[in-house]
Amino acid sequence: MDKSQFHQRLQTLKDSAPERYEILLSFLAGQTAKDIAQAKHLADGTVRKHLSEVYKHFQIAGKGSKQPKLLSLFIQHNPEMVAEDHPLRAKIQKERPIPSSSGVLSVDSPLYVWRNIQDRIEQEFRNLPYDQRLLLRIKGAQGLGKSSLLLRIEEWLSTELKHQVARIDLSNLEDTVFEDLETFLYNFAYIVTQAFGCNSDGLDDFWQKKIAVGIRCTDYLEAYVFSQIPDPKTLIIDGVDRVIGLEPIQSPFLQLLRSWHEQHMKKVSRDQQLVFPHLLLAYSSEPYAQYELSGSPLDNVGLPLELHEFNDSQIESLAKKYDLKWKKQEVLQLKDWLGGYPELLNHAFYHIKQKGLNLNEFLDKVKQPDSPLIGHLQKKLSLLQDHPKLAQCFEQILQGQPCVNEFAKFQLEKAGLIKIENGQYQVRCRLYQEYFQEHRPVNHED
Repeated sequence: MDKSQFHQRLQTLKDSAPERYEILLSFLAGQTAKDIAQAKHLADGTVRKHLSEVYKHFQIAGKGSKQPKLLSLFIQHNPEMVAEDHPLRAKIQKERPIPSSSGVLSVDSPLYVWRNIQDRIEQEFRNLPYDQRLLLRIKGAQGLGKSSLLLRIEEWLSTELKHQVARIDLSNLEDTVFEDLETFLYNFAYIVTQAFGCNSDGLDDFWQKKIAVGIRCTDYLEAYVFSQIPDPKTLIIDGVDRVIGLEPIQSPFLQLLRSWHEQHMKKVSRDQQLVFPHLLLAYSSEPYAQYELSGSPLDNVGLPLELHEFNDSQIESLAKKYDLKWKKQEVLQLKDWLGGYPELLNHAFYHIKQKGLNLNEFLDKVKQPDSPLIGHLQKKLSLLQDHPKLAQCFEQILQGQPCVNEFAKFQLEKAGLIKIENGQYQVRCRLYQEYFQEHRPVNHED
């Protein structure tokens, strides 16, 4: 829920249910349901019923206590309404996590900044004809918040549209899974089955059939998984770029997904029943292989969407979530160094807040050995040092020269080290440009 949606819902509650709104204000002031009941001469159950309706009104769902989620929403969008001494406020703010290496923020994290791409995805689902399935291709380099976005899409589909959602991540699979096409598709069928909560006992027997492995995988999932789950349903496949460059897995797998879209996800007759799920495919860079750069089996299939860096207002919003009251000039100054790269920005704001630094103090240290970002920078440096071809390509881009190794550029973009701007590959931000000028990943003595 973005800020405008939040305030619209708050105003609607105030206008349409004034008693419920007053109970909400008492909760935000730190009163328990029992305290509110005594103060307003109401039954405890009546107050809890009102609060339950408040949770629904603000789309607070899921398992566990809903009070912290509601409070986090107000701290995120209207912190002035939450009492400074609220018993839960200090706990919620204390638990604000330092961004992990994966950068994933839980659905109730107060640090999340709303992404406009989610509005587009929600619109696509709402406007879709009943006799079609969606195939969305979501591109977002590491560190741009792709996995955090997918968590929220999953939550929205489950709670708002009542989809049964399965989400898998190919990047988490062991290397042995990618040894050959049959091993990969067997494991793919297994994890999809498990993700949808279906029984996989029949997989081994079905896999003995003497038919092409791609047809085997499709037929098994259709008969034993997809047809067993009532509509609506969605399969989210993250880390699709894990198969890129892995021939002979890449092209057959992407072609398999294309065939689902073309043969199984649209009605060809009134009598046909659609059993295949909606598909959301997420990857870090364009899915073109080292030797097939002119095209991909996924070209012109589905709707391509791209997750972009934060703009000025989003960076300013993130600063506020860390309780930093920055002026516009400070936001622009930090953006000059870090761009709109969410992973770096979260690390920066966390350390600025935790260490009590002002912006100038942070920037004075940003490239130094004691930089708050040194762990992040050294991790990127190690990646380049461990992969000489990537280092060589990055060095060329660092010096403003063309790199002809397309697969290396794919990997560098995936890692968040470079980006495409105005049709040209560039180092992602000024910090990377200056740090790697001083700490060269290429050994020039060779």
